[in-house]
Amino acid sequence: MDQAKAMGKILYVDLTSGTIKTAPLPRAMVRKYLGGFGITNRLAYDLIKPGTDALAPENAIIIGTGLFAGTLAPGSSKDSLTTKFPLNGRIGTASGGGLSFCLKNAGYDYVVISGRAPELTYLNIADDRVELLKAGELKGLDTVQTTERLWESHGSNASVLANGPAGEQLLPFALAMINKLATLGRGGLGAVMGAKNLKAIVVYGTKGVKVADPTRFMERCNALQKSIQGISWRKAWLEQGIMIGWPSWSKVGFSRKNWRELYPADEAFQAYGPKELGKMKSRTCACQTCLMADKVILEVQEGPFAGLKGHFSYAFGPVLSWGIRHNLADYPGAVKLRNVCDRLGIDDMYLSGLLGFVAELQERGIISPADLDGLELRNETGVLLDVIDKVIRQEGFGAILRGGYPEICRRWPAAQQFAVCIKGQEPFLDPRGQLDGMAISQVLRPRGAYAVQGNSPAFQAGKSAQTFKRFLSTIGAPAAAAALLCDDEEGIQLYRLIKYAEDWYTLASCVGVCVRQPVLQNYDVQTMAELVSATTGLEFTAESIIKVGERVWNLMTLINAREGFTRDGNEFPRRFFEPLQSKEGSLVLQNYEHTRPLSPDDVRSMYDQYYQERGWCSATGTPTAEKLAELGLDRLS
Repeated sequence: MDQAKAMGKILYVDLTSGTIKTAPLPRAMVRKYLGGFGITNRLAYDLIKPGTDALAPENAIIIGTGLFAGTLAPGSSKDSLTTKFPLNGRIGTASGGGLSFCLKNAGYDYVVISGRAPELTYLNIADDRVELLKAGELKGLDTVQTTERLWESHGSNASVLANGPAGEQLLPFALAMINKLATLGRGGLGAVMGAKNLKAIVVYGTKGVKVADPTRFMERCNALQKSIQGISWRKAWLEQGIMIGWPSWSKVGFSRKNWRELYPADEAFQAYGPKELGKMKSRTCACQTCLMADKVILEVQEGPFAGLKGHFSYAFGPVLSWGIRHNLADYPGAVKLRNVCDRLGIDDMYLSGLLGFVAELQERGIISPADLDGLELRNETGVLLDVIDKVIRQEGFGAILRGGYPEICRRWPAAQQFAVCIKGQEPFLDPRGQLDGMAISQVLRPRGAYAVQGNSPAFQAGKSAQTFKRFLSTIGAPAAAAALLCDDEEGIQLYRLIKYAEDWYTLASCVGVCVRQPVLQNYDVQTMAELVSATTGLEFTAESIIKVGERVWNLMTLINAREGFTRDGNEFPRRFFEPLQSKEGSLVLQNYEHTRPLSPDDVRSMYDQYYQERGWCSATGTPTAEKLAELGLDRLS
């Protein structure tokens, strides 16, 4: 195989010495891990030594392109970034969109950044020209200002990963932004960049990308394009983006008041439904090669924030973080809050959850008004903006909030029982509304409370066994396993099914295909095998390609087990076993079929089922020696 057709180079940048070098991407590594998520984790296994502090120069930032990046495979511009995150000390892979296309066209599949620059610096990659440039004039600028300034210098066709003031200050829940639009790195990527004195990364490429068998590749791409363009609800998606699902989501329910109360579906639809979205939406935009354009630019038309224009990877973000959790019923206010956090580089999902926690502590008298600098923490946009300002200025109670849940619980030990966290992160979904694969998998992912890898038909209640079997067939689960999981007399064995959803998600992340529903639902495991074979010149079957997904998920778990993280952290928060109050009464955690409530012991038993399906040790929640040998991970190469 001509290596250049399928893969290129790894770019190594040592910020301490200023050394920049390249190395070829080994063919054997591509065969075992493909690319993207897979190879960034494989590199992390070697480069991030056990016990490395997340903010130490020795921690590496590993940016990877998916195998299909730079090609015409629909929706194939997903980025993978692996590092050790300071919020919880775990090694994880963050996903975004916007860097991979340019990076692959510049001739690089991976960028490994280590060390610490002696002064504020940014990395500029433009084909064969790779340089570390002074960034003193960018110090203190927000992510939008930084991006626009760098576009002025390097052209607006370049992709920019920008760090904000929060990251410069090493805020443990700081993240970075890609092209003013997509967040990257919940868990503290911004702080990792800040510790390295790395303000931004600019990428532009003109080299083009070749595949081993263009005819075979384009046959599959053309079929996928036709399938996506033929989606009956594509027009509605292009108009509303991910908010097209709002009617269904509002029925499933979202929690407010620190996960104590269900936001009423009718109120949610009225405050944040398509009608309210239509009052603000300016236009949609998309990552390269995406046919669905689910990102949005929202412009507030009236009220105190009239004229505000915000760029969001999905319109749902401001609603979930601020509108729902803080009961604002103020879409423009939620947009303002999200926009401020994005510009500062603050993970607003984490901060909004933290403020909901503090509000409950205030309500219970655990935290007094004096502790809050005399502030009554009310669900009002102006009050919340003031708190964000205190956090970034490191003033008063804002300085305490910077320490997150651990600092609050250290100062007020009685607060611990009311903290709702999964591996130190804010949960994404409440399983009491609907127990589905995402609600469960947010507990199982080593990095923390990230949910989409568990997506399945279980997101909606009442799906038939046949629907689950079709889904499992599409994603490459063995037919015998699908029958066992779906025909059990007690219902769908959801905890076992998650294993196959995670492997499918991981495979998609290795090739760089977006996992949002309108893109990924058009792919199947045979299509993946054909495209990978056509790209690399290495032949893969449906069985061998899904094995890559399993191998990489095991590798990610193994890396974190080496850090001392095992099954102990894989638990629902205590609150999820308490009743969730709603206008119709209360909801309790139940099985998917809603036929029986679940106790903590029931859930632990279900986790046992998951580990058994994976062939792992149930006591530790980690791969066994036999499983590692089966996957070729016993002697990593």
